[in-house]
Amino acid sequence: MEREAFVSTMDKLLTEVKLTEKCTDAHTQIASLMNPRSGRYKDSGVLHSWDMWHGAKNLAKKITAAGQLSGQKVLLQWTKDIINHFWYCCKTAETEVQFRKLWSSVLHHVTNEHKWYLGHCLHDRLPENQEKEWLEIE
Repeated sequence: MEREAFVSTMDKLLTEVKLTEKCTDAHTQIASLMNPRSGRYKDSGVLHSWDMWHGAKNLAKKITAAGQLSGQKVLLQWTKDIINHFWYCCKTAETEVQFRKLWSSVLHHVTNEHKWYLGHCLHDRLPENQEKEWLEIE
């Protein structure tokens, strides 16, 4: 039902307005329709993006699932911080390149690396008595 409603709406919008971007939830059938290589609307020139709320929700689910695996419980301590960083990246970045650069910094931060070859964390000095356990690179 959702797929049919999306197709009907997209077909009508494409004939009536200059559509440049369509923001949806992470529905797999809609993502398939908007796939830039093989989807029904691949030649429409419309960029498909997912809304931030659904992105954050899906990311939290994946982090929680990963944290349930044996030996990965420490990841659960970082869930809120990682999601907050995701929101910050979405709010701050103006391009996909900027988003990726900001987003990748979380991988360094959670391992207690705050300066690296191509960048650094943007936070102030951290307190000495860090409550969370740092993640270890294996």
